[in-house]
Amino acid sequence: MYFFSNLYINEFKRLLPLMDQTDFRHCFGEFQIGKRPIFGELMLSERKTNLRLHSHQYIDLLEIADRHIAGELSDRTRVSLIDCNIPPIPGRIFSKTERTYFADIFPHFVILGTDLLTPLDETVSAIYWHLPDLSAAFYDFDAFSSSMAPEQFIGAIVAEQEQQVGRKIPIGPDPEIQYFTGRREVFSCDVPIGTFSIHHGFQQNFGGPPGVWMKNRMRAAIGFGKPVRFRDAVSAAYRLSMFIGIVVGRPQNVEQITVDAGGGDVQPFRVFPSMPVRYTSPEGRFDPGPADVLLAGMERPAEFAEVLKHWLATEDEMAAPRGRLWDSFKKQNFYDADRIIAAANLFDTIPGSHYPKKTQLPADILDAAEKAKALFRPLPNSDERESMLRELSNIEQ
Repeated sequence: MYFFSNLYINEFKRLLPLMDQTDFRHCFGEFQIGKRPIFGELMLSERKTNLRLHSHQYIDLLEIADRHIAGELSDRTRVSLIDCNIPPIPGRIFSKTERTYFADIFPHFVILGTDLLTPLDETVSAIYWHLPDLSAAFYDFDAFSSSMAPEQFIGAIVAEQEQQVGRKIPIGPDPEIQYFTGRREVFSCDVPIGTFSIHHGFQQNFGGPPGVWMKNRMRAAIGFGKPVRFRDAVSAAYRLSMFIGIVVGRPQNVEQITVDAGGGDVQPFRVFPSMPVRYTSPEGRFDPGPADVLLAGMERPAEFAEVLKHWLATEDEMAAPRGRLWDSFKKQNFYDADRIIAAANLFDTIPGSHYPKKTQLPADILDAAEKAKALFRPLPNSDERESMLRELSNIEQ
């Protein structure tokens, strides 16, 4: 099985702040169209994401293969634009002295990194992402806390710090100690597509007069048994997020996606979907807590792993009923006639192999049912007579 790259563990505190920066919202660079680099402006703004290409020469958009454009931004960041919507021909602007061609291109995914990611190659070895309610399903209560007796430990901690900085550090009468226990991976299990795991990914500052803080965001991850294509990795992350949403009781927004690709020497790629799925909880609904989830990944990890394995192993045969379930589930507290009808019809789409096995009744019970039906058939027609005959017939099924 694939082991998660040490780069992810070592670089996570550096990568997480970068995910929140807005430096890449509007950037310039050169983008490869066929064999020719063309200047362009890239704006990252989810559904308004756009790449505008400019050139004094004709831009042959038919040279863009597989709806994929590679480029390099002005700060040397490499960018891969995947699943691009491309116009058939470029626009033109004429003046007395020159002619300019331009094209607006909408990519479904923008991927930033120190290298390029090719979507059709099987290079992605792991994918990581954040879900808002991961901490409810994996409630690691003791991972972060404050010391209840800081005065007992502050002396040894400060003495060590004094040796590091080479100066005396005064200790006051009211010390405080906050800590992280250091266990980053809180859950892991093998699934048909690889290894699924949950990690702590926290940020912290280094102290000073403004104070010291630690903030944590739990991250889900899949390490694939063998590298897969980018689209397959993203699809796996979304399918697992649907499962987590059902476990916690509401659909989840997939956020802060990164992928490992190209080997251990290449830093993780940041992934920006242009059309992210957004769910808004109904007004007044509380966020789910650890007591609200269907399965507790920390308290009952073996059971959680078993259910998850079965869920992924039966994806193909259960696609229709689960699709209908999700269509209703994501409406949350909104119930209309279509949802009620869909819920009623959902069970008709479940394969027979997923129903409980039929129990064979003893011969004397079946014989008694037949004798009872013989007694009811001659009676005058009535609702009660029909009801009893139906129930007796059900015994034989």
